[in-house]
Parts: sequence; C-alpha cells; structure tokens
Amino acid sequence: MRIARYFILFTFCCFFSCSKETDYEDLIRIVSPVSGWTYYEDSTICFSSNVNSENIYWYSSKDGFLGRGNGRTVFLSEGVHDIICKINDYKKNTIIQVQKRNYRSGQSIDNYINEAEKEILLKPGKYYPYLVSFEGKGKELKINKKTKEQLFNRDFKININLKNLEKIKNSANRAAVLNEYKEGEKKEFYIIKTDNQYDKPHEIVFEMVCNSLHCTVWLPEKRNFEIQIIENCIEQFNTLIYPRLKAIWGEWADVDQDGKIALVFCPTINEEKEAVGYFNPSDLFKNDDNNYSNEMDIIYLAVPEKNVNNYSEQTITATIAHEMTHAITFNSKTYKRVKEGLINIPQEEIYIEEGLSHLSENLCGFGISGGNVEFIRYYLENTQNYSFCTDNIFGQDDSVGQRGAMCLFLSWLFWKKGGMSWNVNNPSEVIDCGGISFLKKLINSSEIGWINIGKIYGVDIEEVFLEFVKDINLKRLEKETVQYRRDPVTEEYVEFFCSMPELHLGLPKVSEECEIRTVLPWSLILFPEFEIEEKQIINLSANKYEGKVFFNLIYNN
Repeated sequence: MRIARYFILFTFCCFFSCSKETDYEDLIRIVSPVSGWTYYEDSTICFSSNVNSENIYWYSSKDGFLGRGNGRTVFLSEGVHDIICKINDYKKNTIIQVQKRNYRSGQSIDNYINEAEKEILLKPGKYYPYLVSFEGKGKELKINKKTKEQLFNRDFKININLKNLEKIKNSANRAAVLNEYKEGEKKEFYIIKTDNQYDKPHEIVFEMVCNSLHCTVWLPEKRNFEIQIIENCIEQFNTLIYPRLKAIWGEWADVDQDGKIALVFCPTINEEKEAVGYFNPSDLFKNDDNNYSNEMDIIYLAVPEKNVNNYSEQTITATIAHEMTHAITFNSKTYKRVKEGLINIPQEEIYIEEGLSHLSENLCGFGISGGNVEFIRYYLENTQNYSFCTDNIFGQDDSVGQRGAMCLFLSWLFWKKGGMSWNVNNPSEVIDCGGISFLKKLINSSEIGWINIGKIYGVDIEEVFLEFVKDINLKRLEKETVQYRRDPVTEEYVEFFCSMPELHLGLPKVSEECEIRTVLPWSLILFPEFEIEEKQIINLSANKYEGKVFFNLIYNN
C-alpha cells in the first residue's frame, strides 16, 4: 500500500513537471461569469476561477482592467464583453452579454438584507425608499449613495516587497557616471502605467533639459509642449520647496550620490488621467526582471497644462512637494534601516504617508492654490463615510476623504506641538517651534500606525483624538473667524482647520445617508425621497440582524 502511494505521488509530480505550457493552461478555467450567459448592468457580476490566487488579473474588452484576485464583484456596462482571466503568462477568456434593465414607473425594487454588504446600481430618476421588517430585527443598518469622488487622489501607493529587492552596489562609482550627465543627453526610463501599475511599464527615452541647483529635469525626447510652465515649477522648487522640505523632513536617499533629485515629466500621466505624479521606492534598489528600477532618486510628474486644474502649474508645484515628502519619509522610516541590514523593516501605513504628504503641501505654502484644501473640504462635507485609519464605507484603503481627514488631524497635531515660524530676513527659511520636531520623530520612529501617533505625540491616541473632535465642535460654535497663519511668501494658509474661511464648517451638512441604529420587528420605516441624475450605486449593510428585513425602493420617472 505504501509503495502504491509513493507511485501515485511520483506520477502526479512527474505530470506537472513534464506537462507542456498548454497542458497547464488547460487546468485553469473560469467559474464565473458563465460563457454565453446574459447579465444585467444593475447587478454585480462575480469573477472567479478554479485557482485561488491574488495573482489573477481580470480584464474586459469593453470596460478594461476589472481588478485583481479571485471572487471579485463588479458592475459591467451594457454590451458584449470578452472577459479575460490572466494568471502569470496564461490566459483564459469567456464571452458574456450585459443588458439594461428597464423599470416602469411605480415598480418596487426589492432587496433582502443579510450580513454581507449589498450594492444596487440605479438609473436616473426619483426613488421612494422604505424598509419592511416582518419577524425580523437588525442593528446598524446603513443605506447610502455610493458616489464617485470627483477629486484626484493626486498619487497612489506603490507596494514593494523589501525581501525581494537588492541594494544598489558601488554607488560611489556609479555617482561619477551619473554626474557626467549633461543637458541634451538622453536616457531610457521605465514609466509606470498609472491606470494599471501591475502592467509592464512604458519604456520612454527622455532628454535632460536642465541641471539646476537641487534637481535635474527630464522631458521626453519626442515632445510637443512648452517648457515655460515647467521652468516656473523648477524655480519654485529650488528657491522655496527644497529649503523647506529639508528643514521640516530631512533628506532623500540619494542612491546615485549626485546630491539632486531627478524630476521626470511624463505626458503618459496626463493621458491616463489617474494621478498627477508619484514616487516609486523601487528606484532605490537594483534593477532586475521584475523590479523595473531606474536606479535613481526620481519624482515622476504630469506635464503642467494651462487652464487644466488637475494639471495646472500650481497643482504640479504642490505635487512636487507632496512626492518629495514621500521620498524623504520613505528614506527616514524604511530605506535607512535597509542600508543598516536590519531584518524587520517598517513601512508606514498608507493613510499616515498620504496625510503627511498633504500636510507638507500646506507647510510649503501651496495648500490653497495646489488644491489640497479641496481634500479637507471634501472630508468635512462627508465625514460619515470615512475612518481616519481604516477602510472607508466603500472598502477603500486610500481615498480623497481619508486623505483630507488625516491632513486635518496631522495639521492640528503639528500646531498643537508649537508648529513653526519663518526667518524674517529670509522667509523661505522655516524655524522649528516644536511641530517640526514632532514630525521628524514620527517619520524616524521604528514603529508605524495609528497607535504610534499618540506615542510620538506623548498622549494616548484615544485621548488625543477625543480632544481633536471636541475642538472641531467648539470651532463650529465660534461666530468670529479665527486668524490662521499664512505663508509670508505665497500668502496662502499654512494652518488648516474647520473654521478657516475656505472651510468654515458651520452647521452639519444634511447627509443623504440613512442610518438606522435599530430596526424593530414588524415595522415600516419611510425614508425621504431622493433623486439621482446619473447612474449611481446604493450600498446596503446590516449587522446583528434576525429574520426577514427588506429594503425597498419605489422608482418614479
């Protein structure tokens, strides 16, 4: 019997080790959606295969990249979709049809509520929602419109596995080579596809057009745009942003030892319309087949455009400060410990990383013109949707609202600790009054996360957060506007809180979310009517429910 078992195991292993690529591909199959089926655009479609892996990528010939992982649920647009399931180099496809669902006036759209969240896609029109409970009850029922954030996140986090990356060696020798770069010289760069960072990057030849005091500037070899606005951004960086970033945060890694940051302006970022810029930590490590490292200290930026808010000169300038802060804080928290050869290397949580970078825009004097104030305003108008340190109600771990929340909180902590002042003889120079020391302790700490903020501040995080919330409520009651600090050079606000003129909270905004703490058995609850002008998602969730609870919408065109 034992010999038989070994023979079966041996045969099994040989099959997989000797099978051709096409044989292995035949083992992969799409479980859902089902080939040839018709689905509706107002129902989520599950995408799953018989392989349970996070390395599964789903694509639609009509809607593009759908997501990563097994068991994703997505709404698809009307039409025929060729669905592709990609695992490593293997692909399987299936074709499905998606149709519209036509509601008639007065029709009831019924939804049974269970523990799992449910989403409903609604077409334009008026809706009259109500809830019916038979022999059922529930707690913490939430019903809200799932609206798309209208602001860019500005950038996105690029996840790296430090265990698989190798430090750049002989950096002193390489520095001599890099320092030989002169204006007019060319170099091919790997440029991440911002609309899907998991795809193979662009490979684009850039030309160095400027070797300035603190940066080198790279533009595509083939370009058809003016560089005057870019020159304005560079001037702001050299004279204002650089000295302030160095004083507040410290230095970037400088892996090529040229003492400068490379600013690479990429039209592909504008074309893909997903970000304004980004910093890629992988560039600090040795290039290999999977890393696509450019082995330089680089900030990637969209090309500034006139009369385009998302890519205006002010937005690009603020983004330089934002991404430079990522480069410096990554060096302080993570890369320095990599060089020291430590085993447990900390990588800061994304909500803190982004909150610090947005705060940096404010402290450099571009919090208003760069558009950062809109992130804070958006949070204050939608506070019910966002956590400071966990996913929002839509399951996102990074969002405009959370960035605004963390920027507001970290700004409050910074000024509570004393903040900073400016040299009257040279206002580009900032002076620590306690706030800068707090920030530097935070980014140099070997610990990460929400609890660590309280540790560095010196007070338990629950107590700190409670004080912050009380302060927000007190500011709402103030009749006179508080005089918040302004930058002596840009004349923009550097201190942000809810009662500043551009953010004044006033009375709470009427929320379109319906939140019922308790649903009693045998009850009917009517909610105010609402109207939507374009297709929108409604999200339902309930905890601790029993029996039958129905949420209904009456459609009226």
